[in-house]
Amino acid sequence: MSSNPSILASEDVHKNADIIGHDISCIIWLDANVNTNERRSAEQKLASIVKHFEKFQDKEQCQKYIEEQSEKDRLVMIVSGQLGKEIVPSVHNLQQVMSIYVYCMNKEINKQWASRFIKVKGVVVQLDELISRITIDHNIQKTMKEPLPTTNVTAHADKGKRGNVVDDEILKLAKNEIICALRLEKHEIKDTIINDLLENGRQALSKYKDEFAPKVYTAAINENDGQLMKSLKKYFEQQWKIKYGSSNQWFISFLEEYKDA
Repeated sequence: MSSNPSILASEDVHKNADIIGHDISCIIWLDANVNTNERRSAEQKLASIVKHFEKFQDKEQCQKYIEEQSEKDRLVMIVSGQLGKEIVPSVHNLQQVMSIYVYCMNKEINKQWASRFIKVKGVVVQLDELISRITIDHNIQKTMKEPLPTTNVTAHADKGKRGNVVDDEILKLAKNEIICALRLEKHEIKDTIINDLLENGRQALSKYKDEFAPKVYTAAINENDGQLMKSLKKYFEQQWKIKYGSSNQWFISFLEEYKDA
């Protein structure tokens, strides 16, 4: 797959703090040697979250299709290792591309190039893991914009567990940390940038690239252990805990998998 490895930094909050609250418009599967039975099985198992699949064996045709889609669409890509390496740099920064999964035979080799791209949510070798990752990520993304459950907030507050509540103090702290990380103190549109980041994750930063000094932008968009990502992860984790608590097994699995992401 193919082009600019700056590549947005997930999203992680989810490796995954990144693309939130949208339904999947289409799953695009690019593989020169696609296994028809596997693909059919995946379509059946993912039918509950998406109805539209597009299959490609040719990289150019696939890229043309993606580029022709509206920026309002939300596309999920499944790509093979080699074709992924060629096409991902070319389509990664397109607004309509929501997330990418590399389904391959050699996980370690493909993780080397895939790790540079924040929208690559997983490099997997098993079909069941691929389906599980897409489903879990979709659940997170779809529910992030649901209203916060008032009963949960009240219950947590009554117990004095302020650490589990996304309150004004936590929001203020997150905003101040982002201001420092991005040097936004005197920026005219700092509130717009911050609100976009807190709503849509680090990938939203790509829309404001020209607003930053090159070194500041490059560090913020690429460093998964930098101050921006730490702040976003902490903020989103508080939201998740309020919404899902400890009763949802898929959420517990998600946090366990990504706790060190």
